[in-house]
Amino acid sequence: MNFRYHPTQGARPLSLLAVVAAMAFLLPAQVAAQDGSVTGQVTAATTGQPINGAQVTIMDTSLGVLSNVSGRFLINNVPAGTHTVQVVYVGYGTETQEVVVPPGGAATADFALGVSAVAMDELIVTGTAGAVERRKLGTSAASLNVSDVAEVVPLSDFSQTLEGRIPGVRSIGTVGGVGAGRELRIRGTDSFSLSQRPVIYIDGIRVDAQQREWGSGVPGTGFSTTCCAFSGGAGEDRLSDLNPDEIDRVEVLKGPAASTLYGSEASGGVIQIFTKRGRSNSPANFALTVNAGFNRHRENFPTSLRDNFRGPDGTVAWDPNETLIENGLINSYDLTVDGGGEAVTYFVSGGFSFEEGSIKPNDQKRANLRVNLNWTAGENLTVAVNSGYVRNRIWSLQSGNNWLGIYTNALLTNPLNATAEEPYGGGLDVNVADAQAIDTYSDTDRWTGGVTLNYNPSPDFTHRATIGLDAVSDQKTRYMPFGRNYTYIGRQGERNIGYRNSRQFTAEYVGNLNYSLPDWAGGLAGNLAFGSQGYWDITSWSMATGRGFAGEGVTTVSGAALTLGAEAFEEDVNLGVFVQNRFDFDNLFVTAAVRADGNSAFGENYGFQIYPKADVAYNLSEGMLPGLISSAKVRAAIGMAGKAPGAFDQFQTYVPNTVLADLAGVRPNNPGNDVIEPEVKIEYEGGLELGLWNDRIGVDATYWHALTQNALLGIPLPPSEGFSSSKRQNAGEILNRGIEVAMNTTVMDRSSFRWSTGVNFEWIHNEILDLGDAAFPDSLPVYGEDGSLLRWDQYMRLGTYWVGQPIFDQLSRVITGWDPATRRHSRSAYNTYVGNLQPSTLASFSNDFAIGQSLRVAVQLRGEWGAVMRNSDRGYGVRQLAYDEYLELLNSDGSATPASDSLLDRMRLVYPIDKRDNIRLQEVSVNYALPADLMSAIGLGRSSITLSGYNLHWWDDCHCPDPNQQYRGGDDFSTSPFLAVPQPRRFLVSFRTRF
Repeated sequence: MNFRYHPTQGARPLSLLAVVAAMAFLLPAQVAAQDGSVTGQVTAATTGQPINGAQVTIMDTSLGVLSNVSGRFLINNVPAGTHTVQVVYVGYGTETQEVVVPPGGAATADFALGVSAVAMDELIVTGTAGAVERRKLGTSAASLNVSDVAEVVPLSDFSQTLEGRIPGVRSIGTVGGVGAGRELRIRGTDSFSLSQRPVIYIDGIRVDAQQREWGSGVPGTGFSTTCCAFSGGAGEDRLSDLNPDEIDRVEVLKGPAASTLYGSEASGGVIQIFTKRGRSNSPANFALTVNAGFNRHRENFPTSLRDNFRGPDGTVAWDPNETLIENGLINSYDLTVDGGGEAVTYFVSGGFSFEEGSIKPNDQKRANLRVNLNWTAGENLTVAVNSGYVRNRIWSLQSGNNWLGIYTNALLTNPLNATAEEPYGGGLDVNVADAQAIDTYSDTDRWTGGVTLNYNPSPDFTHRATIGLDAVSDQKTRYMPFGRNYTYIGRQGERNIGYRNSRQFTAEYVGNLNYSLPDWAGGLAGNLAFGSQGYWDITSWSMATGRGFAGEGVTTVSGAALTLGAEAFEEDVNLGVFVQNRFDFDNLFVTAAVRADGNSAFGENYGFQIYPKADVAYNLSEGMLPGLISSAKVRAAIGMAGKAPGAFDQFQTYVPNTVLADLAGVRPNNPGNDVIEPEVKIEYEGGLELGLWNDRIGVDATYWHALTQNALLGIPLPPSEGFSSSKRQNAGEILNRGIEVAMNTTVMDRSSFRWSTGVNFEWIHNEILDLGDAAFPDSLPVYGEDGSLLRWDQYMRLGTYWVGQPIFDQLSRVITGWDPATRRHSRSAYNTYVGNLQPSTLASFSNDFAIGQSLRVAVQLRGEWGAVMRNSDRGYGVRQLAYDEYLELLNSDGSATPASDSLLDRMRLVYPIDKRDNIRLQEVSVNYALPADLMSAIGLGRSSITLSGYNLHWWDDCHCPDPNQQYRGGDDFSTSPFLAVPQPRRFLVSFRTRF
């Protein structure tokens, strides 16, 4: 059609304009009318069961969806023509089909996936500057499908999700109070003083992962409460705020070889949590999960002989195994809905959980609400909005190295002192009833949210920008009522109230350009990524104490005779930029990257820190593989990441004091260091990923070697300089190296029976290589089994650290002899090295049995070896004449014997050194899928009931209730078992349904 424009004919321009406008309006509709769709279902080949959450994509386009709970999928706006549809789901082999999409019509593609222990086509997002297939990665990035785990094993908290499932990640419970801090570290200990927790991200937003007790005072002010940390040192773990029912998957970067792009805080690893999303072209899918059960400690406290003894008034002493241990109620309710149309998808969840500890009072009440929205605003633009709120109220357990502890005062008491009023025997300093009368709460409000924009002007040129905030407000209160006796307070009573407010802002931009050079230039293809990332952390603390009430009923700080208070503030800003290039040479992938970071904690004369990395992955072609091996990838990587010093380490600081009785003054505190640098960790690793017997067996093996340089140490200053703190200097060097192996296989896969199993193994070596110029020569003795001195070994030493030894070395005097005439022991005059406080070997063994279409049984065993403990708990219990080890040696009337005196003498000289080696029955669950006909008759979809047990039993020789117990919970540098309440066992019945 031709148009002519005549300026002298006025009507024609209007007609032409109308035609053009009509074409502009109708053309998109006409083009859209030429588009079609692809629909189908994804099922398991052997069982025919639908697969929920499979990634279905139209290759060489940006079109893709997830299959729904019925395995169905629908992809709209597919250009007419021939296309290849790909389906990827972890645990199953990748499948493709070629389809022809008719103009305005639909093509059907059904997929029946076979099992596979190898997932080379799985997309990894964290640390890669964009989604990248696993086969292209030269690093050992790990991923975990939390939704799949939760289908079989009820998950009460996020840390349980990681336990024993990823080699290199140590996530264990150390304290028996609900909500208490847990240990979480990756690939050992890489610093003398800085945090060992990996950085945690939720949907691209960096979040607060505080796990240490802060309620004993205000950091940096010298102010503390009258007696003891709020809950004896365990603290509350902010990861307990997270609701596992909201989590879809987790990705883990284990060290600098993989985490370089996260810069000056990533040397300890990165964990990225991805919450669930809606499904496009899907109706509303509701899911309800209800859990009910109880916590209960094993009755293995070292007090089972107590009821053999009577106090002065004839009262039979109480055994805490019988009177302190109770069933702690658990119930939780989670309701989610997801779905969406063509342009908008949604995921909404709400949940409430209540959990009591086995020793009371101790409970946790948590309510969660989450809304995730994804909007396709245009052909090239999508907007994701994520918002999660939690209210978490924890009645903290009084435990640990704590004069006020319930467990403490129930156990450390002589049964011969039992009376009708104090049947445990009076307690160490506070009786049990008074300890139970203390109200100790952590009351937290938390909001985590962000907005992510994805703009893709072309499939090969994409942009992603994220901005978000994690805001945590934690109020801690403790009330010790008037009239009851408390250490250092007496009967006058005390009230403590403190606040910790944390705001963590995150902003990130990432651009990706896929390129392919023409044949005359070598046909090289690859990806260029570039971007920047910044965070701004603001944390404030305050604490007020009121001591001395006039009488009963007074509960406020202002109502006390003496009031005290303090506050502190900290701010940290980090800005980094990076560029990364990956070259694709058929089956060879080579990546190089560099990041530059500036941080407000760096010394003012330091400048920027540069972090480079490189990795290579090579996938062997089928023609290169022997018959047994179906797929293979070799990889190697080297990278650098950092760990920034504390916000005020570079500054000279002072604290207030009083002079001449009532005049205000200050005294020096931190000497500061204006050239302080970040700690730098260089890591290289090599690995092999194999698929055997048509990928029925998957093996992933890695050797890694990490060197921390510029490790911060406290260097003592001469007293004449007047500072109460040592000077923080970059002086140390730390070596960590290890081996990690993960093997997964489906032993049998039939419609009537399926057996999948997995083994994870890791070995780690930690060693101090250098302590700087301030270190001095010293020596440690080596004693024989008979107590004789064999030799002296020479070391360089600084404080409690020794070059050539692990960071967590344990030194102790040892028993060198025993005089049978006096029944007295002798001990060494010097400390000697007796072992490492951290395990060197960890392993887990899991099995999943599917019997028919309805029954599944899952079992996990976990073990740790190579660690020792200075068993102060055992030694002190004997010293207090309280534990079975001593009581069993007494006469029936409670009088001492030569054997009991000999044991008491030994424990007064030296605390015993015991092994932490243990094998643990971590999880057992039995899942039954209820009959589909019965459920549909009452309007429900797939439904199941699960019976499960967690932390059920352990085998050890530690002479303690639990070899993992640590009274400071998840503290980075404390492993003391002293009076730590062990982890309870958890028993649950869970009902899950969809509708």
